Amino acid sequence: MRRKLSLASGVAIAFLCAGLSLARDDRKDWQRTSIHLSELDYTLEDAAVTPRERAQIMDLIVAPYLERQAFSASPVGFINVSDDESKQIIVRCPARGCGGTGNCEFWVLVRESGRLKLVLEENGWGLIVRQGTHGGFHDVAVPHHLSARDTVFSVYQFNGTAYRRVDCYVATFPDHPQNAPAIRDCPAGH
Repeated sequence: MRRKLSLASGVAIAFLCAGLSLARDDRKDWQRTSIHLSELDYTLEDAAVTPRERAQIMDLIVAPYLERQAFSASPVGFINVSDDESKQIIVRCPARGCGGTGNCEFWVLVRESGRLKLVLEENGWGLIVRQGTHGGFHDVAVPHHLSARDTVFSVYQFNGTAYRRVDCYVATFPDHPQNAPAIRDCPAGH
């Protein structure tokens, strides 16, 4: 038996599908300016954070690695991914934890009710702040080198609690830089 959809149901489904495909429609992060993780200005030891925040960073990020001494030299920076102009904290793992292609583990933390909250944990070489916003924070993309020609872009939206990946694609750059890269979906499981 075939059922007819009501106009309201059809409109609701159209909006839902449009929202889910929105991130996929804009696969041009390779053209955008990135915050390079190799260029963060401070270390965890000298960053302008309170002693309490430093301890929270150690508990949220460093505790699983058990090398607290090495993490005191972790690069730290302050970025703005919120739509209220406040600054969030980005921490990159120490250089010895980075791969040969420049990809490093990094974390983004926000200040909330006097505490730090981990909202993004990723691996890549940069962070791209996109125009769109969700839940008071800009959408972001994380580039991750697979090879000299292939870069994965993971696109995230804030869901009110943390960033969640909404798209993943690979840009394969041609031999001639004036040509646009070929874009394809990420392999399953990536």
